[in-house]
Formats: sequence, structure tokens, C-alpha cells
Amino acid sequence: MEVRKNKISILLKDNFWFAIGVFLAIPFWWAISKMASWLMIKSVFTYSEAYRYDEYAGSALFAVLIISLILRIMFVYKHSCISLTKYSIVLNGSSGWLSVDKEILLNDLESITFDRKLTFEQKSGNQTSLTLVPCLYDKESLQGFLEKSHMLGVEIRRA
Repeated sequence: MEVRKNKISILLKDNFWFAIGVFLAIPFWWAISKMASWLMIKSVFTYSEAYRYDEYAGSALFAVLIISLILRIMFVYKHSCISLTKYSIVLNGSSGWLSVDKEILLNDLESITFDRKLTFEQKSGNQTSLTLVPCLYDKESLQGFLEKSHMLGVEIRRA
């Protein structure tokens, strides 16, 4: 059983204020990139040369920041997966800025805690967390995953 992801249109609708916040943060990141490029260029060139090159360097730095943010969001969406087999749970996704690619055997899994993130606690004491789970995955499919995990002997905790 694989947990279904929400469609992009549903993600944008459900996370409308996040999308607005990202859009409103563009002038902030533009200003930060301009200041950073000015400080870097000013330390290398004279004032007149730095003033001339600042427009290009600041715009390039801003483009790199925006493109890296968009690519990170696309990477997280594309590579996220939670699937349940007869003997294990396969996790792909992100935990903050780190990527998670792990398979956990069901007989080694003690509990699953579900709040703003999904935390898998193993009997050995190791924990694996996936962030963005409530907004990224379909609620009914995620509920079915948790119920089926419970039927297979895993304790489900809700925080």
C-alpha cells in the first residue's frame, strides 16, 4: 500500500498562505542578495567598478536563490513516498533539510507518532521523522496507512 500524494492544485489551495508568504518574501530575498553581492564585490573592486557590477551579480545571486528554492520544493514533492509492504515500511522524503531514504522492518518498529510530522520509533531507540506529511499526502490515504500499520501490530500515537 502506498500513501497517495495530493495534487499540486490541492497543495496550493490548502497552503495558500504559505504560497503568498513565499511570493511576498521575494523582495526581501532580492534585497539580501543585492546587499551580499555589494559587500562581496566592494571587497574586490573599487567603488565605481563595484557599482557597475553590482547589478549583474545581485541579479544572478537572486536568481540562484529563487531557483534553488523552487528546485528544493519540486525535489521534495517528487521524491516523497511512504509505502507499506507485508514486512516493512519504505520511507522517502525529507526531514527538515535532510533527505530520508529508509526501509524499516515492521517487527523492528515500535510506534508511529503523527502530529505535524510523522515519526517512526524503532525498538532499538532510533527515530526517523518525515516532515510536511499532513500537507503533502492525502488525508484519507494517510489514515488508511496508519490503520493498516496498526492492524500489523504497530502502535499509533497522535500528539
